[in-house]
Amino acid sequence: MTPVRTVQDLLVSVWRQPWVRLLVYLLLAAVVLWFIRRLASVLMTAAVAYGLAYLVSPVLTWLEGRGVRRVVGVLLVTLIGLMVLGLLSWVVMAQLVNLLNDLPQFITQLGTAVGDLLERLSGVPGRLASNDSNGA
Repeated sequence: MTPVRTVQDLLVSVWRQPWVRLLVYLLLAAVVLWFIRRLASVLMTAAVAYGLAYLVSPVLTWLEGRGVRRVVGVLLVTLIGLMVLGLLSWVVMAQLVNLLNDLPQFITQLGTAVGDLLERLSGVPGRLASNDSNGA
């Protein structure tokens, strides 16, 4: 008569096999990666929100110590943050407009510089490129 084995005993004996553990861990990693890919935008939004809350918390604590209520402090920090973001975007846009206005001049200067470089290189002895039709 064979001894009666429980389901737990069978699972333990199967789990002792290294290839079974490897297969289970690989399957688990694939499932985790699939969930991360599916939730990437949500996870990124949560990470950015958590980071902002972490960075703003000391400022809000300092404001609370000065007698400003938390809600007012949050509104004040949000308003200041939006103003800084608007100022930065205004500066970047002004620089971008200047760059686009000066772009034709930059292209002309680049063409002149490349032409001067090619003229200098034409006086260098040696063969830089083959323009022969015979390939020799």
